[in-house]
Amino acid sequence: MGERFKNGKWKRIMEAPTSVEYDLAVLNMQDSWRAFPKVIEYLNGTWLPHAEKFVLAWTNNVLHFGNINNCRVESAHSMMKNWLSCANGSFDTVWGKVNAAINSQLTEIRNTLEASMRTHGQMWTRLPFQHLSGHASHYCLNLLVKEETRMKALSHEVHVRCGCVYRTTHGLPCACQIFDAIHSDTYFARQQIHSFWRTLKINDGDHIIELADINPCAQDTQFFQSLVDEVSSSDPAVIRHMSRMMHNYLHPDKAGYIQPEPNMSTRGRPNTRRNISAWEHMGHGRGRGRGRGRGRGRGRVRGRARDGPQRDISEFRYLDRIPGIIVDFVEDWIDVMGDGNCGFRCLADFFLGDQDKYVEARKIIANEVGANRWKYQHIHHGGVDEAMRRIKWPGGHCTSDHYMEVMEDLFPIAQFWNCAVILLGVQGGSLYPCMTVLPWDAECNVTQPSREIFILHLIEYNHFIRLDLSPGCPIPPLADLWFMVREPSVIGWEQIFQHRIAEWQHLETLV
Repeated sequence: MGERFKNGKWKRIMEAPTSVEYDLAVLNMQDSWRAFPKVIEYLNGTWLPHAEKFVLAWTNNVLHFGNINNCRVESAHSMMKNWLSCANGSFDTVWGKVNAAINSQLTEIRNTLEASMRTHGQMWTRLPFQHLSGHASHYCLNLLVKEETRMKALSHEVHVRCGCVYRTTHGLPCACQIFDAIHSDTYFARQQIHSFWRTLKINDGDHIIELADINPCAQDTQFFQSLVDEVSSSDPAVIRHMSRMMHNYLHPDKAGYIQPEPNMSTRGRPNTRRNISAWEHMGHGRGRGRGRGRGRGRGRVRGRARDGPQRDISEFRYLDRIPGIIVDFVEDWIDVMGDGNCGFRCLADFFLGDQDKYVEARKIIANEVGANRWKYQHIHHGGVDEAMRRIKWPGGHCTSDHYMEVMEDLFPIAQFWNCAVILLGVQGGSLYPCMTVLPWDAECNVTQPSREIFILHLIEYNHFIRLDLSPGCPIPPLADLWFMVREPSVIGWEQIFQHRIAEWQHLETLV
């Protein structure tokens, strides 16, 4: 009963965000526990008169840096008892142990602050936290990353539901400020962080010197100057290397590069317009000598662009399941083996040249997820470890525990191969769900996806088929989750596919 009260009515009282909701929570508690008048009398006389000290409606208006403990000495008392190990002792013994305990705490604090100045984690050296790494504590940066995760959960309602609590209680940017910084492609200046989080040295009573109030442009200049100073104090070989890189970047016309001569030879395999024979149709659909005598062949060896004339769409065994919106654009299809690995067989056929390499495709996707846990923890709702366990499979027929997840697995596919993944989900003759997923990050010299893979998902059969559609064909809209997890390097990529998405939406209205 005590646990039910603590985690129920009392928790709602403590976490009431406004005084009005606090009053309603108190009335609700008194009504629910009216059978226990002693409990209500105890709360009204002991706890509720001090509500402003522990209820969020009041503590959220106080700059407390996360310290909301009612008894500040409890943890220190427990630590001291561990050091003393007994209830009595001589003065010199107690003094020595107390002094050792304090020195141990100071050493731990110094180690933590030194690590904050020297260790720059990957998730902290990106927009908009790059200028804070090395100048704020790791605990502060982790709070900002946590608030960024909350921002993504709030989605487009971030400005309405933010509450801006961190700005008041911790002196840190809140979720809506992080959202604005990301979408305006700006960094947080150190002045936007309270000096409490920027104090990385323990001085003997020295006054904390506040940094000058400078604008973001000056902050960028100061950051660049710090890099110049660091390079200037490095080895001469490092200076020469960095100087050469900057010179080539600023003056590409002086780098000695020349435009390659175009190849004017147009010789190649001659084109043919003849009607191919029936046996050629069959061989083209099953692959190059590796298919079985069944409808779900093993695919072509290369698995990329279609070679030869366009296949007759009437031969497609699932033609009655495909809506007319995409039938006219289908040029070829690879109906992979339906053994539970069909989703990964489509990847192996397209990227690795052989659908039988699906185990290798699984390993590639699992490694991509494991190498970027900080990103995929926001994509795989069941957790990164569970996703890797599902994706990894030694081979052979598998159960639904190891099937491809139609949206979560599309992101590592798009990221690793820098491709646009177009999923065409079909259920009951209608297109649902359909989405396009792009890479969530890219190198500085990459401006668009290098390839496009079309995957048809027959939901009724739980089967995946790879399609070859006409170049420039309409594609479904981008997944909403992509806009939430993308990095600044791929902002604007949606404009590349804007016309094709608009054409898709227009065709949907005609169906």
